[in-house]
Amino acid sequence: MSTSKKQKFYSWFTSIFLCIAIISGSIIIVFNSRFIYPLSMKILNIPLPENMNHDILTNNYNYIIDFITKNNYEFFNLPNFQSSENGIIHFIEVKNVYWSILYIFILSSIITIAAIYFQKTYTFLKIASRLLIIVVLIITIPSIMLFDFAFDFMHMVVFNNDYWLLDPKTDPIINILPQNLFLIFFIAILGIIILNMFILKFIYNYLNGGENSNEQN
Repeated sequence: MSTSKKQKFYSWFTSIFLCIAIISGSIIIVFNSRFIYPLSMKILNIPLPENMNHDILTNNYNYIIDFITKNNYEFFNLPNFQSSENGIIHFIEVKNVYWSILYIFILSSIITIAAIYFQKTYTFLKIASRLLIIVVLIITIPSIMLFDFAFDFMHMVVFNNDYWLLDPKTDPIINILPQNLFLIFFIAILGIIILNMFILKFIYNYLNGGENSNEQN
C-alpha cells in the first residue's frame, strides 16, 4: 500500500472512530444532564400525580438515573412509585444498554487517540465533520417528522421484548416520563453532535490554515 493510500486509510479510520466517540459521548452527556428533566417538566407541563410535587418527581427521576449509571446491581425500588416485574426488567435492560454505550465511548476514544498518532495531516477532522453532517441529516429528518414511529422502532431494535411498553396501572412512573420528554433528549443529543461538528471544522480550518490550504485530501 502506497504512503498516500495508507494516509487516507488512517484518516478515514480515525474519522469513523472519532464520530463514534462523539455520538456515544453525546448520549452519555445528555443521559447524565439531570437539569433537563426539571426543565422539561415545565416545558411539557407534566401533570403532578396526587400528593406529589416537582421535587418528588425529580427525586424519582434521579433515582432512575443513579440506578442506571452506577456500576452496581442493587434492586430497583422507586421511592414513590410501584413497579411491576416487567418494569424492573426493562430498567435493568436500559442499564445494560447505557453501559454498552459507555464502553463503546471509552473504546472508540482510546482507538481515536491512538490513531491520531499515525496522522500526518488534519484531514481526519474534516472527514469526521462531514460524516457527522451525514449522520445528523439521516437521523434528524425522519426522526423528528415521524418521531412516534422512530421512538417505537428504536425500542424494538434495542430490546428483544415489549417490556418497554409500561402499563400506567402497574408502572405509574411512565406517567411522568412522557414520550415528548425523549424527543427533548433526542434534540439535546443532536445539538451536542452538531456543536462538535462545527468545532471539528473550526479546528481543521485553524490548524490547516483555512479553506484554501494546499493539502491534498
